[in-house]
Amino acid sequence: MEREQRVGIVLPDADPKAIAEGLFWGAFINNGQTCAALKRLYVHDSIHDAVCDELVAYAKNIPVGNGMEEASMLGPMQNQMQFDKVSRLVADAKRNSKVLLGGSRADRRSSRRRSWQA
Repeated sequence: MEREQRVGIVLPDADPKAIAEGLFWGAFINNGQTCAALKRLYVHDSIHDAVCDELVAYAKNIPVGNGMEEASMLGPMQNQMQFDKVSRLVADAKRNSKVLLGGSRADRRSSRRRSWQA
């Protein structure tokens, strides 16, 4: 059975700053671990770099941490299978493209748990 993929298309008249937040949460709501999360984003060449810049600027300000802590907006992967899947996608991006932000495993300590990965 073929799965439906959620695709976003950004046309040349879009305002990158105005759409960055919506694109980010479209892809990363629940850490992207939902079937409704944006999986691909096609951006017109004329605004590609500006969209990338605005997405990175927005993402840099998102608190990532223990999902049980109120300050965290994004928490760790839900299970090992999801973590492995995302790790493969990031490795593929490093080989075939350019990672603009992150791209490595975070190792953080939490006050509620001994350790976890985000």
